[in-house]
Amino acid sequence: IQKALLNNSLYVVYQPKVNQLTNKLVGAEALIRWNNNGTVIPPDKFIPVCDSTGFVKRLDVFMLNQVCKKMGEWKKKNIELVPVSVNFSKQHLMHQEVAERICNIIDFWKIPHNFIEIEFTETSIAEEKELLSNTIAVLKDKGISVSVDDFGSGYSSLNLLQDFNFDVLKLDKS
Repeated sequence: IQKALLNNSLYVVYQPKVNQLTNKLVGAEALIRWNNNGTVIPPDKFIPVCDSTGFVKRLDVFMLNQVCKKMGEWKKKNIELVPVSVNFSKQHLMHQEVAERICNIIDFWKIPHNFIEIEFTETSIAEEKELLSNTIAVLKDKGISVSVDDFGSGYSSLNLLQDFNFDVLKLDKS
C-alpha cells in the first residue's frame, strides 16, 4: 500500500449526497480506491491492514489533501462547491494537534472550512471520549463540520451521543 501511495495508484471517488425532496446535490463523501494494475481493490481489502499498522493516518491525510486540491480546481472552474466529508481514523486522536493539522491542510488549499466535514467512526466515541471531545470542539470552533460514521455497528449507546456535539449522525446500515 505504501508503493500504491507513492506511485499514484490510490485515488478518490465521490459518493454524492442528494436531497430527496429537491433532487439537488447537497454534499459528497470522499472514498478511497486502489487501482492495482487495472484491478480496483475495494477499501475493505486494505484499510484493515492500514489500520492495524498505523498507515491509515497517512491515508487520511492523503485523502484530505486530495479532496482540498480537487475542490480548489472546482473553485477555479467556477463549479459550485458542496461540503465533502473525509474519514479520519481514531488513531489521529492520540495527537492533540490533529484539529490544527486538519485546519492547516484546508487552509493550504484555500478551501472555506464550511465545505469540509470530518467523519469519525463509532469506535472513536467509545474508546477516545475525551480526546475526541476536545478535537470536535476545536474543529467546530474553526467552522468545520463533524460527523460520526457507522453508529450502531458496535455496542455504543445513544447515551454516548449526548456527550458530543456532532453535526451529523450516520447510522450503520445493519
